[in-house]
Amino acid sequence: MPTANPKKIEILLLEDNGVDVDLISEHLELSKLDFNISIATRLADGVEQLEKRRFDVVLLNLTLPDSRGIDTLLATIEASQDEAIIALTSADDEALSLEALKFGAQDYLNKYRLNSEDLRRSILFAIERSNLLRSREARSEEIQCRDAIVSGITKQQKAEDELFKSEKIESISLLAGGIAHDFNNMLTAILGNISMIRIDLDEGHQHSAKLVAAEKAALQARLLTQQLLAFSKGGAPSLEVTTVSEMVEECALFILRGSKVKCSIEKDDGLWPVDADKGQISQVINNLIINANQAMPSGGEIRIRMSNLHVRHAEVPALKFGDYVCIEVRDEGTGISPQNLKKIFDPYFTTKRKGNGLGLASSYSIITTHKGTITVDSSIGQGSIFRVYLAKSTPTSLWEIKSIRSQEKRNRQGEDPSG
Repeated sequence: MPTANPKKIEILLLEDNGVDVDLISEHLELSKLDFNISIATRLADGVEQLEKRRFDVVLLNLTLPDSRGIDTLLATIEASQDEAIIALTSADDEALSLEALKFGAQDYLNKYRLNSEDLRRSILFAIERSNLLRSREARSEEIQCRDAIVSGITKQQKAEDELFKSEKIESISLLAGGIAHDFNNMLTAILGNISMIRIDLDEGHQHSAKLVAAEKAALQARLLTQQLLAFSKGGAPSLEVTTVSEMVEECALFILRGSKVKCSIEKDDGLWPVDADKGQISQVINNLIINANQAMPSGGEIRIRMSNLHVRHAEVPALKFGDYVCIEVRDEGTGISPQNLKKIFDPYFTTKRKGNGLGLASSYSIITTHKGTITVDSSIGQGSIFRVYLAKSTPTSLWEIKSIRSQEKRNRQGEDPSG
């Protein structure tokens, strides 16, 4: 239902603490936003209001009398009509705040560090992003309506989805790259100072163990910055002519050692070489095999196929006409719901409690910098198929051609390690 006054921002506040309601209301008044506010003190009341009318933004306390944590957010999302949702948490809920972002909140705010300007910026940003997503969905629905009379419209829609996804990842990758570089500089200073202090202290010193723990944590944080850099444009590939078959086989052998999951690998004779960064492509294959393995906790089979493919116009969205090598990773796992399938490559989106949502996002970014793409087909209970497309290399020298043929010969003579 449309709002009574379209110029006003319609806000639904789900908060059971009267003091916090007054504080948030006061910050809203000082923010100079033009708004109407409705208040619900229980999740059930908030859901009822969301089902009756549409709001622009929901300010959601994740801890309510009748619901707690991520369940509160998921119930609100299910009842919403694509409202922007901003999670409200306390100082002790930092981990919960980050988890809320993974599961669909637009932003989160600490109630006890709140000020009017932060609240204003958060609301405007959340609404803008929500409007962007709605406009994209509106375009998608319009395309679907014309599907019956315009041949090939499904491919056009996929191409638009790929363009939207690329633009979204492009903007977030710039932010991620900047954060990663700055964070890496800070970690370097932290690690340097810890090392200097450890040198001055005896190993038996009472604080020595604490410094070792701090150093380990900083090193783990550095690994995260490397993931962010790989996801961002800062991880530019170092290309060389290579064949992917040996790389894929090594990844499968290493990751699935001791697993309940079996793996079969097939490849075309005379598989074409590609221009690739071996380290980055290995990271992509590792991510896909790890995801396939985790999708089958009780065991099953992963089928990997590598094939040469000539792509005609618009046959694969986001790919230009030409020759490509396709790496297909197929599992027999639980599958992915249509809802999650749309977000599978979104940065920080994950359905795993211990995941950080960067694996597939960084993989997508890596492959696009290689001028290829990744696609996924999946349905609940039917498993998933990920396909990676890498452009065929065009050797520029006789030495490169001989090198490739020599590598292919060695591959044919080697044993298949996939078991």
